[in-house]
Amino acid sequence: MKARITLMLMAASLMLSSGCATNWMVDISTERIEVESPESNGLTATNALKLFGDVAGQLGLDVRGPVPQPRGNEPVIQYDAIAHSHLSLDLYITKSAINIYCCSDISLDEAKRAASSIERAFDERDIRYSISNRTGSFFN
Repeated sequence: MKARITLMLMAASLMLSSGCATNWMVDISTERIEVESPESNGLTATNALKLFGDVAGQLGLDVRGPVPQPRGNEPVIQYDAIAHSHLSLDLYITKSAINIYCCSDISLDEAKRAASSIERAFDERDIRYSISNRTGSFFN
């Protein structure tokens, strides 16, 4: 629980700078694992970054990173993908979890469309994940 709260606080501060603070957001999260096997239900950091880059490319977004992180309780690796549009993706990799935030200035539907690309990639790899939606200000 403490790790999740720390991640959310770090994500909030970083999203202020990446344009995802006052918009619509879909969070797709899965377990971080060290080695993939047929029985595993998560992603390695390397495969998460590859999947993130592939989906960002399909959406016409440019990947940046790793983004420097403030010192915190838990080390976080962040990449983001942006373009000259109202859509952005953020990838956060912690010791135990991988979160991809799909953010839109336009609508929750636009964020959900981007999230569906991530979901398809997870489904193709039989990766278990959870999804949550957020409308309006990140802090509401």
